[in-house]
Amino acid sequence: MTFSDRLASETGLVALRSLARLLFAVLVFNYFLASTPEHANTLPGHAVFWGYLVAHGLLLARWIPGREALALLLDAIAITLSVALDPASPPPTLALFLISLLSAGMLRGLGHFFVMLVANGALIALLYAMRRDGDSPFGLSTAFLLTVITACAGYLVVLLYRNKLMTRKAQAATWRDPQTGFISHQALIATAGWLLPLHDRLAASLTLALVRPANLNQLPALADQLATRLRKSDVAARYDKEMIALLLPCTAQTAAENLLTDMRQQSLPFYASMITLTNDQRGLEDTLQQLHQQLGRAIGNPEHWLVHAIQPAGNH
Repeated sequence: MTFSDRLASETGLVALRSLARLLFAVLVFNYFLASTPEHANTLPGHAVFWGYLVAHGLLLARWIPGREALALLLDAIAITLSVALDPASPPPTLALFLISLLSAGMLRGLGHFFVMLVANGALIALLYAMRRDGDSPFGLSTAFLLTVITACAGYLVVLLYRNKLMTRKAQAATWRDPQTGFISHQALIATAGWLLPLHDRLAASLTLALVRPANLNQLPALADQLATRLRKSDVAARYDKEMIALLLPCTAQTAAENLLTDMRQQSLPFYASMITLTNDQRGLEDTLQQLHQQLGRAIGNPEHWLVHAIQPAGNH
């Protein structure tokens, strides 16, 4: 496994976040050692620092339920405590809230970011109330810092949303589906644009099939097994999140049935619907939609896992 593969894995993410927590914990502790050594360089100060690190080390154990939520809660407590004890005005430790938002948004998506935004906002409001009644109130400079942090958070929301839209467009425009290795739905439609008229001119039969695994989590494994059985002239594509579409050129109904039956016997269990076209004038999307509707009759019925869609009269 290459370094990029390790970094992109869940284990790499855990290691990256652990390293970041260690780095910021050391920075904050050294800041307090320099600004308030009479409080930081004491037994309670060292106990808080090392206790934070040990607690996160324990949360790396896989057997702990909800360990990510517990880690975020521990971070929130540590950041709140740091800001509350910061003697400066404005407290530079307020920037830790922005760092936690950046981490949440970049690593876990927009929904997780909004949850963290609300939680951090509540904590900052609590700290504002506490320090306003204390000896070191929030002044104009602190209000400016909070405004900058809020503006950065809002700007990040827009960037994350834009990135999400761009990702969707890129996935829709791609030629190859990354999960199955087959061509995408859009590429299938483009392929059919020249394949269907060609079969009409040759008066050759073309069989279409939709295949759905019995266990949806096994879709990539089913795609791998189908890829080993299909001919070079066959076309396989990702139809949607659950199904694979097959275009079998010059394949009659009986031959297609035998192929699907043989595949099912030697691969993971799946359900299928099929139709054999001869000079069909309908679009591919309409035909696939018909197959999708017919496939519902087979799902959950292993004894009748294959259903046939009937070509409408007048189109052949």
